[in-house]
Amino acid sequence: MVPAQSDPSKRQLVAATHCLVVGQSVNRFLGPSQLKRQYVRRIKMAVWKFQLLPQTSDVVATGYRMDSVGQQVEDEVNDALPYRFRFHKITKIVLLLGPGDIQTAPYAELSGVAQKVVADFDLSKYSRSSDEKKRSLLRELVISQFNWLEENFDDAGFVALARAKLTWAA
Repeated sequence: MVPAQSDPSKRQLVAATHCLVVGQSVNRFLGPSQLKRQYVRRIKMAVWKFQLLPQTSDVVATGYRMDSVGQQVEDEVNDALPYRFRFHKITKIVLLLGPGDIQTAPYAELSGVAQKVVADFDLSKYSRSSDEKKRSLLRELVISQFNWLEENFDDAGFVALARAKLTWAA
C-alpha cells in the first residue's frame, strides 16, 4: 500500500510512483494536471537516449531547452533508437548546438554520455525559421551527425537500426 503523507500533492506523486511499480495507469492516480505534466516529463527524461541541446541559453526556448519542433524531432529519434546502443558503454547522445561554453571539444564521452558539438549550427537563424524549416534543419542535422558517428566509430551499428525506423533518414 501507499504510505499516507500530509501533503496531498506528495501523496499523489507517491501513488503515481506506486502505480508504475504495479503497472497501472499514471493518470488514474494523479489529480492536478500540472503534476501530471511534471511527472510524465520526468518519466520521459529517464528514457531519453538522444537530446538536442542549445549551447546558448534563451535563444531557442527558455533556458537551454529546445522548442516544440526540436522536442518532436528528439522524440522521433528516441523512438527509433534501440533500447541498448551497444556503442562502447554509451547510453545517451547529446548534440550541442551552436557555439558556446558548455563544451569546446568537438566530441567527448563522460559517464556514459556522448556529447558532440555542432558549432556551425546557427541558433538565431533556427529560431527565426518556420516550423517546417526548423524540422527540416534538425532532421538534416541528425542525419549528418549519424553519418559522422558511423564514419568515426566501428561499433556505431545502432545508427543503421535507427535510420531504418526513421522514414526521413532512409
